[in-house]
Amino acid sequence: MADNGHDRGHPRLESWKEIGAYLQRDVRTARRWELEEGLPVHRHSHRSRSSVYAYPTELDAWRVSRMVVPEPAPVRPLWKIPAFVLTMMLCLVMVGNGVRPVSAQQAKQSARQVWAGPGVDGSGPCPLMAAISVSLTMKPATWG
Repeated sequence: MADNGHDRGHPRLESWKEIGAYLQRDVRTARRWELEEGLPVHRHSHRSRSSVYAYPTELDAWRVSRMVVPEPAPVRPLWKIPAFVLTMMLCLVMVGNGVRPVSAQQAKQSARQVWAGPGVDGSGPCPLMAAISVSLTMKPATWG
């Protein structure tokens, strides 16, 4: 049965079940596509409910129009790679130079007294500390 010149060779689809079968999808999917994606479905209103119908040519045109064209991959900004390389080089330079927490004048000293408390000269409460001399040998960082 042809309405308004649509599909003279093909009958219209008269129910959600026929529309879903034509689209090779479930009835629920066809209804969701009508609500969310504009599936071309016509309604004929009655007193309590309405009947639905669709034309296969309209469904085919809708299907072709909604085919997703793959988007090209996002272009990476050109500044990110040189910035990364520069950051890595700065890190290597800092590690290679041996970032030191002490000043250069202190680094030249070969030994440094660590304990300078009340027991160092023997007059404090701990005479054993007077006998123990603790020093730390420091060598400047060198390459290789």
